[in-house]
Amino acid sequence: MAQRISRAHFLPSCFFLLAAQVLHAQDTILVPCDQGSLGGTYCYTDNDDHTWLWYNGCGEPLPLQFLSGTIETSPSDNLRIYDGMDGTAPLLYQNAAGSATVDLAGLQFVGTSGYLYMEMSSNATNCCATDGLLPTDAQWEWTWLVGDGTVGLGAIQPIGFSMYPNPATGHLTLRLPGHRSGPVELRILNALGSVVLADHVANTGDEARNVDLRSLPMGSYCVVLSTPEGEVAQRLQVLH
Repeated sequence: MAQRISRAHFLPSCFFLLAAQVLHAQDTILVPCDQGSLGGTYCYTDNDDHTWLWYNGCGEPLPLQFLSGTIETSPSDNLRIYDGMDGTAPLLYQNAAGSATVDLAGLQFVGTSGYLYMEMSSNATNCCATDGLLPTDAQWEWTWLVGDGTVGLGAIQPIGFSMYPNPATGHLTLRLPGHRSGPVELRILNALGSVVLADHVANTGDEARNVDLRSLPMGSYCVVLSTPEGEVAQRLQVLH
């Protein structure tokens, strides 16, 4: 899929003009200025081949953090991340070679160009969709946050929260830590990083908050809570 961009993007507190160019990726995602981080998830299949391109609306450095996920070592499966618009840009990461699996959780990268290009490929065995070598797909599925250059990875702090049930059907219960108080912004993002549900939660202590999920299609999501202290995210599976 190619997305042609030849106009200016007017965004809150930000103006950035992208010259006419063609961006090639199966998922091409604009990360708005001053809007925190976008979450995403992906559960790769056997013989999979997928590409992502994130670009910053302000042209500032673009950070990426993996929250969870597993991939087989190369050459069985391959994951590469580049600081630029495509696979010719400087290489930031390539999964190690060997005969085991690689834990992606905690890996962090910054696209100083304002772009991040990610590509993956897999062989015919052992993957997220078939559970592979591990007991559940939850251990394989990738979840990540991509934040704008003004927020960066330093704003992602372990404020801590619990949510249940997960997988959820019609409703989700959030429980925030009792020793913290103040406004909390809730965002639920789909696998493409788009916000599908947003709300504000008044955290007055260790109280349960109910979230209505009945409008969301079945699938994988990322629940992001934003407070004055930073952001934290957890993966959510919705079943109906």
